[in-house]
Amino acid sequence: MLLIEGSDNLGKTMLAKKIVRKIAEMGLPVVYGWMTRPDENVFDFFLDYKKLLNPYAVQDRFHLSGLAYHENKIPPRNLQMINGWIHGEGGLIVVMYASDETWYEEHIRKDTRKNILSWPALCTANSFYKQYAENSYNKYDYRFDVLPFQADQPRKHPVYVNERQINGLICEWLKKRKALGV
Repeated sequence: MLLIEGSDNLGKTMLAKKIVRKIAEMGLPVVYGWMTRPDENVFDFFLDYKKLLNPYAVQDRFHLSGLAYHENKIPPRNLQMINGWIHGEGGLIVVMYASDETWYEEHIRKDTRKNILSWPALCTANSFYKQYAENSYNKYDYRFDVLPFQADQPRKHPVYVNERQINGLICEWLKKRKALGV
């Protein structure tokens, strides 16, 4: 699995779909997956993640969302085990966050789409991802700090992961899949 995690409106879906398109163009098996915020009353924040593992999936949200949006649902030991399952499948984890939290708050407050969560909850989630990314020394993780773009670089969306970075992610993920015979 190639997992793309982060708070809302940072470009996770756009990045995931771009990666899926590129891999499909290469003629390799790939699927796009998107995970909504699970119902805390029925979702097992440990074993249910194992059931969802798919070595061919580019997954938009996964287990780190269980930490960012659901308090005390994944103890540290379980997080280590889930990460181990992901890495054992040749997985990579991409964390997107905005280190400029003031900018992110303004960005999310101006967003015209209907978000499921309030802007304070999304800002709290972004802070979690920022802390996770900046304090994680996991060699499997990729981090993309979504910085506010300059006025002279107008884009529809604030994230810009360049082609070199995308190709690097794809190469690393395919190398891990190949090593496992997937």
